[in-house]
Amino acid sequence: MAKKTILVVEDEEDMQYIYQDLLAKKYHLIVVNNAEHAALKLKQEKIDLMLLDIILPDKTGDEFFKEIKQKKKFKKLPVIIISVLGDMMDELKRTDPDVVCMQKPFDDKVLLGKIDELLK
Repeated sequence: MAKKTILVVEDEEDMQYIYQDLLAKKYHLIVVNNAEHAALKLKQEKIDLMLLDIILPDKTGDEFFKEIKQKKKFKKLPVIIISVLGDMMDELKRTDPDVVCMQKPFDDKVLLGKIDELLK
């Protein structure tokens, strides 16, 4: 069975390495560092889940999230938003009630459990 593909949108290199260590054995990872590259990968690849940071260099993650969720193709795309900003949950839930929000630092087991749950 082919590995599920996770798009990681994270600009901090340290966090990119953490995601790779945590997820690369079980999932196919595509790691990008901004919203522009993420949009390109969403068009080019079949993405099963997206991990999205809120603080990005070119556009905020919540803006990007709202943009992609307006497109029919991405309405059902599972998204886990991970950020140091904890007060955005209500606003993001209005865009997609199924979005999962987690704060940094996150518990590895909790993140893995959420990913497994969303990819079933």
